[in-house]
Amino acid sequence: MSENVLKLPVYDLYQQDYLPTEVVYYNTLLQYLYPDAKFAIGDVSGFIEKEDSPGAIASLKKGWETFKLSGATNSRRLGRAIFAQSEEDSTPDHFLRLLGSNRAAANYGSNLTTECQLITTLTLRIRIVEDGKFRTGDCHAKASALLFKTLGCKPMCRSNSVL
Repeated sequence: MSENVLKLPVYDLYQQDYLPTEVVYYNTLLQYLYPDAKFAIGDVSGFIEKEDSPGAIASLKKGWETFKLSGATNSRRLGRAIFAQSEEDSTPDHFLRLLGSNRAAANYGSNLTTECQLITTLTLRIRIVEDGKFRTGDCHAKASALLFKTLGCKPMCRSNSVL
């Protein structure tokens, strides 16, 4: 797979201006799934430093220019969220569409910006089970040895299951 680079400008929502830096991501699902979308980082750390939570929340809801809140990544640690360009009266749903709820988009949005070793398209049969069944849990899954072989990976075996 060729390396794909996603460069996001950073907008300071407190100062209402673009910062001279950008955030660079390599080989992400966000870029793979939405190659034509325009994303940017909205930074509310200035509000956090001033302990102005209402200001941070209001600026996240408002966005800037044509950018509106889409999801989060490093939001708790850095005070940043991902915004997407959107039509005036619509809300971008890039994260919501995949993660199912605003809470999940905030908690697990970084999964879309995590660097991937391999991005490919496969037809798979999957079974979704209740959390905790079959020794699964948050961010855990089981896969067959054939899937690992198809992906060019070595399976990691634990007892009778292939993880």
